[in-house]
Amino acid sequence: MRLLIRVDSSQTLGAGHFMRCLTLAQALKNSGCWVAFVSRQILYENLDLLQAEGLPFYPLDPDLEFQPKQGAPELIWPTEDQVRDARLCHDIALKRNADIIVVDHYALDSNWELTLTNAGFKVMVVDDLANRNHRCDLLLDYTAGRERADYNGLVPKNSEILCGLKFFLLKKPIIKQEVRSKHGKEIELKKLGILMGATDPHDLTYQILSKLKSIPESKSIEKIVILGPGNKRREAIEDLIINSKIDNVTLLSNPANYSEIIANLDFAISACGTTAAELIYLKIPSLLLPTAENQVFGAEQYQRKNLALVTTVTNKKMIRDLPFCFLKLLEEHGQLTETLATHNEIDSQGATRVIGSIKKLKRQSHDSTPKYGLRPLENSDLPKLLSWRNHPEIQDKMYHQSKITMKEHLAWFSRNENNALSHPLIFHH
Repeated sequence: MRLLIRVDSSQTLGAGHFMRCLTLAQALKNSGCWVAFVSRQILYENLDLLQAEGLPFYPLDPDLEFQPKQGAPELIWPTEDQVRDARLCHDIALKRNADIIVVDHYALDSNWELTLTNAGFKVMVVDDLANRNHRCDLLLDYTAGRERADYNGLVPKNSEILCGLKFFLLKKPIIKQEVRSKHGKEIELKKLGILMGATDPHDLTYQILSKLKSIPESKSIEKIVILGPGNKRREAIEDLIINSKIDNVTLLSNPANYSEIIANLDFAISACGTTAAELIYLKIPSLLLPTAENQVFGAEQYQRKNLALVTTVTNKKMIRDLPFCFLKLLEEHGQLTETLATHNEIDSQGATRVIGSIKKLKRQSHDSTPKYGLRPLENSDLPKLLSWRNHPEIQDKMYHQSKITMKEHLAWFSRNENNALSHPLIFHH
């Protein structure tokens, strides 16, 4: 199965979208799929992550200037610009023999998706707004409290919709961590995590540290500040810590052992995106700060279920109220811990459920295919292909007649897979 993922990321928007798409891509790759990313705008730090994961990247024309519709929700692009973008993705998908295209982008709606479904591609949408029309085959929205009914009238009736936290995409390193088992009264609050997302565009990390300095109860607590890969304020935060003499602060930038670090926190102050759900999975009492309007709905659901404390969404009021909310977190952490201990809506199987639905799309796309023909070579074909290549009757007719190892075989496939001039095919019947 071969998939393209269309997502953008920048300092101000999309970094969280990229990270959830990366988690999905990692799970798909581990299940034997070929996955590549397509972007018009992407953070350099995100490119580094793709390279580290061995995921191909194909840029769209960065000079295309797309403007949002007047008054449209979340800056949706005009139809003609969406169609242009979709056609560029269409051309890449054809060249790379992709059959499913995943899109996670607030600026794209049914106009973009229809361009690709009409061309014969299966389209999956990742969303968290439920506010615009889609023409997709599969939609994923793992926002807390989200229900299929929220998309009534927005997607075709025959589309599969995956809603709610049971489909949350946990990173594999998070799943490997030991989940907290202590009761609230047994936990000493020694380690506080401060995690404000991939880029922290509102500079909340700086403001939180400034406010914590004025709270006597925070002085003896170890404050572990984790900056995301796109956070550009490390130097300013270091100056604040030194000049304001803020005690017990450890400042980390995108640490390799991130999952282990947050699993060992006693409590946290966090943005309300992916990190919030990871903290809830790990049973860590948290104060959540929604940093955008689209995070408010999910944050309210967490608070309603007593899984976290939540501040108001207005940044100035949020920071002004932080001392009160922090003291409330100290007071109520035991009650939160007890509730978290019995919560199991977020589990380790979210990605497995999502991939199962994606693979159904693949089977549906082949329902009408002929009983024989050519198709792109896939990872799942490689063991059989190697056995054919090393069969004595074939081996002695090859240019290189030595026996090929699986390592050599995989290297050959990887070279061809990433070569725009090479398209390995297999005849099926």
